[in-house]
Formats: sequence, structure tokens, C-alpha cells
Amino acid sequence: MTNTKISTKVFISGSISLKTLRKDDIAALEQIIEDNSAILIGDAYGVDRAVQQILAERGYQSVIVYFSGANPRNNIGNWQTRQIPNPDNLTGKSRYQLKDKAMAADCDSGIMFWDGYSKGTKQNMDCLDTLGKPYIVNKPNTSVSVSLPPKMRLKQALKEAGIENPATVTKLTISSGTLIGRDFGYIRGKMGKILQKLDVENTELDKFDFSVAGCTALISIAIPASLTGIYIGAFLGCDNLIDVTVHPDNPDYSSDNGVLFNKDKTKLAYYPMGRKGDYVIPCSVKTVGTKAFSDCAGLTSVTIPHSVTKIGDNAFYGCTGLTSVSYKGTVLKDTPEKIAEAIDQYSIELAKVHNSEVSNKPAISDNFENRGMSKDEEDYLGWLLNTSTTSYKYINIS
Repeated sequence: MTNTKISTKVFISGSISLKTLRKDDIAALEQIIEDNSAILIGDAYGVDRAVQQILAERGYQSVIVYFSGANPRNNIGNWQTRQIPNPDNLTGKSRYQLKDKAMAADCDSGIMFWDGYSKGTKQNMDCLDTLGKPYIVNKPNTSVSVSLPPKMRLKQALKEAGIENPATVTKLTISSGTLIGRDFGYIRGKMGKILQKLDVENTELDKFDFSVAGCTALISIAIPASLTGIYIGAFLGCDNLIDVTVHPDNPDYSSDNGVLFNKDKTKLAYYPMGRKGDYVIPCSVKTVGTKAFSDCAGLTSVTIPHSVTKIGDNAFYGCTGLTSVSYKGTVLKDTPEKIAEAIDQYSIELAKVHNSEVSNKPAISDNFENRGMSKDEEDYLGWLLNTSTTSYKYINIS
């Protein structure tokens, strides 16, 4: 629920990733001051500290700082405080949520300075919704396009484009120029928790420089023709990434429906971590690359076509939501030991039976009879079941 009316007690919440406030955020805060509303604020870093700093500079006194530890982490204006009891000795985020729930209960309305990603701020909005209290959401939504003339770095280009705080940029297009490792370091360090779309499709860059690892808010990225090698860890930690596109002139890479392949789509190189649900590997694919599906916790089902003859190391590492694998065609041309190890070690769950006793594993004939499999396929899959330490209910063969 959102509303433009602010009442007597205002709960201010926001994301830790936002270290400073935008002009629009400051204007909203100054309106609250002008209305002489009581401000309920937490003691965290990020938005809490940034708001406290402005209130202290303005000399505003109608402030209550809520905290759930032994002492407030931040109370810049030495305002009145309210310590929230922690009878269950909660720790970490659970402890800090106690103060948020208390402010939501005590306030008449709220204002959320949200980065569009922070789960804590989203939980506060949900809490206010449940309580039927109005709130405003101030969310960065800055789209900027810059070019990089020779010797100009991204930091300077953004400043010249009028971007005072890179942590407010949600969509960045670099229309031309050469990117180096320092530029990607700046993106990761200053924008990684807020940037949702990155387009570098028309730039020059080297595989040794390219990495968006840790850009946790990133949803989509467009990569250029000049990028002819991508390291496995380049997308590490991009939990929300669902779409990778490639310039059509790239000699080594291509994309299909947001998934990264080699040029002729015979190798699936990278499946974005933020994608959810089922996936059918295209019939052109012969190889599933090393760590191709790594940490895709939202992947629930994968269909492997008969064309696939090799699955790389750790291809399905951390796929904790995977409950069904469909394999079309002949046995993979790799050692059963390697595939079984991948299943055991990297949490590929094929409709796991919760009772882990080996004796409860279904007979091979119960699972695979009348499926039209060859004897080799039946022996191979039966071997997987009988040698794996995990009990499985079935593997869907189609």
C-alpha cells in the first residue's frame, strides 16, 4: 500500500546499500520536518545513518532512535532512544527485525528509501501492509548512458553526466569506449547492490577485465563483440541475473532466451542464477560447460537432449531446488562415477525420498519398466541409484 499523506509518527526505513540520499529523498525528508512529525528511525548504517546525519544537521529534535542491541549503533543527534527487548536472545537479522516491527507498530505511516532489492526494507513494507498503515516508497530509478573517450574512466564519466551518487543508478549503458578492470571494480564496489541492467554491448573490453561478480541486484547484462573469453567466476554471486545477451558480431559467444552459449550453440556456457522453474536444453547442445548451472537454486527441472555427450565438472553445483531431470537419448559419454559424484556432492535432488534408508529405494524395474529405454540406459541409471548415497523416488526419462 502506498499513500502520499504522512501522519504524526513516521517510520523511516531504508536499505543499507544506500549510503547517501538523493535530492528527491532529501526533499521528502524536509517535508516531514516541515510538518513537525515525530520520526521513528533505526540505528543501522546505510539509510538510517544518512537520515540521522541530515536530521542532526537541521537540528531536528523530534526523533526517536530504536535499537535492539546493548547500545544504539548510530545516534548522531543524541536523540531519545527506545531499546526493544530481545527475550529469546535472537541474533543477526532476526534481532534487528525486532526494532523494525516495533517501529511499524508504533507509527502512523512510513517512508521507505528502498534500493529495489533489500529484503529487510521489503519486509517492513509488508509489515505496514499487514497493519493497514500507509507508506511512501522512494526508490532509485536512474537510467544513464555514458561514453568513454580515450583515457576517461567510468567514475569520471558518471560525474560529468551529473551522477553524484552511483548507488542510485539502476540502469547503465556505456555506449562506446574501452572498459578496463578498474571500471568493473567501480561497478562492483559502488553500484553492485543497486544496478539492475548493464549494457556494454558496444564497448571494447578484455576477458581479463570483465567481471560483474557480486552484483547482487543485476537482472540483465548485454556483452560486446569484443569479449572473447569469460571466466567462470565472472558472474559469481549474481543471484538475480536472468538475462544475458550477446552482440551478434561476437565470434565466440551467442545467447538464446537469456542463456549464454558458444557461437554455434553446441556448448551451454552459463545459465543465469536468477532464473526459476523448468529448462529444456536446446537440441544443438553437445556439451554442458563447467559450472554452467552452478548455484541455480530456482531451477526445478532440466531436460537434457540426446545430443549432449558431456557434462562438465560441477555443472549443477548448488542446484538445491532441482527435483527432476529428463534425459533424452543415449547414455552420457562420461564415467558413471563422475556423474554420481556430481549428484551426491552438488545437491542435485531428483524427487528425493525423505526416508534415507537404502532399503527403501525402489526397485529399478518399478521406476523404468515400459519406458522404452535400452538395456544400457537402464543399467546406467540403475547404477546411479544404487551407488548414490541419496534415496530417489524416480528419474523421469522421456
